[in-house]
Amino acid sequence: METLVSVIMPAYNVAAYIEKSIRSVIEQEYTAWELIVVNDGSIDSTSAIVRAFGEKDSRIKLYEQENRGVSAARNRGITMASGKYLAFLDGDDLWDKSFLRKVIGKKEETQAEMVFSWYQKMDKKGQLKTFRFQSADAGDGDTLLLYLNDIVLKKIAGLHIGSVLIDKKILSQHDIFFTENCAIGEDKEFILKILSIAKVQVVREFLMTYRTREGSACHSPFNWEKSVQHIAAIKRGLYYVQEHHKNPAELESVLLILQENLRYRQYRLLWKMVKYKNHQEALRMLAEPECIESLAQIDKEKLRFNHRLKYDVIMSKNQYLWKLCTLLARQ
Repeated sequence: METLVSVIMPAYNVAAYIEKSIRSVIEQEYTAWELIVVNDGSIDSTSAIVRAFGEKDSRIKLYEQENRGVSAARNRGITMASGKYLAFLDGDDLWDKSFLRKVIGKKEETQAEMVFSWYQKMDKKGQLKTFRFQSADAGDGDTLLLYLNDIVLKKIAGLHIGSVLIDKKILSQHDIFFTENCAIGEDKEFILKILSIAKVQVVREFLMTYRTREGSACHSPFNWEKSVQHIAAIKRGLYYVQEHHKNPAELESVLLILQENLRYRQYRLLWKMVKYKNHQEALRMLAEPECIESLAQIDKEKLRFNHRLKYDVIMSKNQYLWKLCTLLARQ
């Protein structure tokens, strides 16, 4: 008998896309699944579309809630899940029909606690760009250090929450959920936590398609407050890794990569705040001891010339220079 997997699909105003997303679950070669759709306060026809599918297929279950964000929707899905395994697919993304069969096969073959596949990104024109995790050789049991080496040092986006299969017991044993009221970065925090404690394997095939669209959290206009939440999410992930990472031999290297990445994110955020005229907010941030300490630890010699200039502009706190940068950015 096949093991039940619970597919958790948060949905917010995705009526234009969710039918294809649901069909990509229905068409899976692995059939022992339940689809838990959590409608997060949509004001379009998302619920009606899901309900129509549910009337035809009892494996599809719809739960309604007021708009509380994607983390709250995923967390509710986790609590309602009956499956031994969990997978996550947003209401505008797609799976290859072999996704569940292949990631579950890899899990059961290797006894891994998390398995993920490579994925593709589809832009608004329907063009695809592929993303792969490259560092580890097949069968090695991919580690957090290798993942960070790809995504941080080599700038390769190698893991997406929609390409992941997780053994549900590892979440319950370690009380891991998505952080709510976090508009962006919640998936990276969640993945960092899992990678720090789980045995992980990868299926080296492009089995998931991530759709970019207007209005999604990752493709909205610059919002410095959301960027602060993103940095905070990575920090929480770092603290969790520091306390729980299963491989002491690589812990120091992991923490160094995460800390350096956080410092760079802080600098990039401040530059965007200067560029987009959030000057008073940037000054308040630059007065915070934690921010000052973070920026002071950036090795300028590792920055490219243009970034060294931007760093100096930020640290000058010169309002006339900042205004000039804002004007130039509009040209």
